[in-house]
Amino acid sequence: MAQNARLMRLTPDHVARIAPYVGDSPQLPTDPPSAADYADAVREILATVRPADDVWLFAYGSLIWKPACDFVESRLATAHGWRRSFCLGWDRWFRGSEKHPGLMLSLDHGGRCQGVAYRLPPDAVEANLERLFRREIRTTSKGHIPRWVNVETAAGKLRAIAFVINRKGTRYVGGLSLE
Repeated sequence: MAQNARLMRLTPDHVARIAPYVGDSPQLPTDPPSAADYADAVREILATVRPADDVWLFAYGSLIWKPACDFVESRLATAHGWRRSFCLGWDRWFRGSEKHPGLMLSLDHGGRCQGVAYRLPPDAVEANLERLFRREIRTTSKGHIPRWVNVETAAGKLRAIAFVINRKGTRYVGGLSLE
């Protein structure tokens, strides 16, 4: 083990934070959004886009290697004021099981996050966003939501859609640390 490595310590405070989830798993919404829900989400996110604007997606996790939509350009990008965080709980599909749900990554406030910005094809923005939203938004819980964020690239600043944690939602798990 590296000399400067930090060890994670299980403290009574940590146990108290997860105690409601020990034994019986928390009951999370599993209802998938309807076709109308997806259409509304796409319409809502595009409401502030002018017809001449390019639509960009900011990817910081699995969307980097599997964007789930078509794109016509990509750039390395940094989102200042946002950080990757295991704060989207409690997942049974990708990071856990029915008995032991886990945490997923989302963007949370603070820090900075490096990723990739993808420019969507101008003639197929809505269709690509719907495919993307169907992949990223799997339940009606609104734990992980699309919103516009500012990102910086070598070619300049962009406004891009990113999936961020809904801190007011029931799936937000904050305040965890390595200690």
